[in-house]
Amino acid sequence: MEFKIKGNQFLLNGEPIKIISGAVHYFRNMKCTWRDIFKKMKAMGLNCVETYCAWNLHEKQPGVYDFEGNLDISLFIETAAKEGLMAIVRPGPYICAEWEFGGLPWWIQADDEIEIRCSNKAYIKYFDRYYTAEQVIEKAMKDLKKKKTVSILGFPVRMQVLGIKFLPVKLVMKIWCRQQGK
Repeated sequence: MEFKIKGNQFLLNGEPIKIISGAVHYFRNMKCTWRDIFKKMKAMGLNCVETYCAWNLHEKQPGVYDFEGNLDISLFIETAAKEGLMAIVRPGPYICAEWEFGGLPWWIQADDEIEIRCSNKAYIKYFDRYYTAEQVIEKAMKDLKKKKTVSILGFPVRMQVLGIKFLPVKLVMKIWCRQQGK
């Protein structure tokens, strides 16, 4: 499956598509309920599921990552695809989502040099390490794309480093690149 944006339209496999999405956060639901939730979403006329990735659940202790059980995002996406849903994955780092500390891990505050939700070097260092761990997710998504079972609608991961959620992607990326000296 190929997803593109052309002008003011979304295209899926070259055909215009309207994305009708609902938010379901995999980490808030038991794995055994995902399929039923997706069936109900389809019955309501949705064609896409949106989810955040909660950093504080995937890295509860510094450098120790968990993508198993109810945190198996690749299985969540694959299950959504089997039920005919596309996926929008929003990996953070800051997710808000009425989630404790916006999904940031508690231990990040222990670094005296850190300023949270900005381009602070200490914050970026921890996020980059988390992002490297999330390549597990990226690999899973690529594998799913190869199987042509799912369309992943993604935005540049780093756009949320600044804690900005509603600026246009291109503007956010320009801000990020400027801050990185690129």
